[in-house]
Amino acid sequence: MKDKWKAIENYFKKNNKAVLSTFNPAATEVELKELENVIGIKLPKDLIELYSIHNGQDTGRVFQSAIIEPESEGLSPISKIIKEWKLFSSIENEYPSIVSADNCEKGIKPLGWNSLWIPLIADGSGNAYCLDLDPALGGKKGQIIYRNLNGPEYNLVAKSLKDWMDNFIDMLD
Repeated sequence: MKDKWKAIENYFKKNNKAVLSTFNPAATEVELKELENVIGIKLPKDLIELYSIHNGQDTGRVFQSAIIEPESEGLSPISKIIKEWKLFSSIENEYPSIVSADNCEKGIKPLGWNSLWIPLIADGSGNAYCLDLDPALGGKKGQIIYRNLNGPEYNLVAKSLKDWMDNFIDMLD
């Protein structure tokens, strides 16, 4: 993941230095452990590496500075991931829902929420790009999915966190 962050940083050094100021310092071991404890699983190596370089973004300071999904609020810091995960989980516990399999791409479980989805980018309205650690048959553990509550549609965005980062880097070029 270090090379991915380096490519992103180099692009913005040349094209929009203000975006660099939105990158948070590395997540601490305590923050990463807290996320593991909340979700109840060991985090994948790629996710730990990603957040060990930058703990997401604080895009409130720079207009249109979100990385990976440019129309979003940017890559969430660990604290926001935990907040969103707890919110989604509490809503699902109180109002369980099943999504029609017709509204899910192959490899994504048709659930309103899965406690093994980690919301890496969320918009505060229930829509989120998630790291899927519990895919359906035909899916791949670690795939990136988009949970769109306006659909509801659940789409496969990338086969892995690395692929998702590579897609963004390719878009920059």
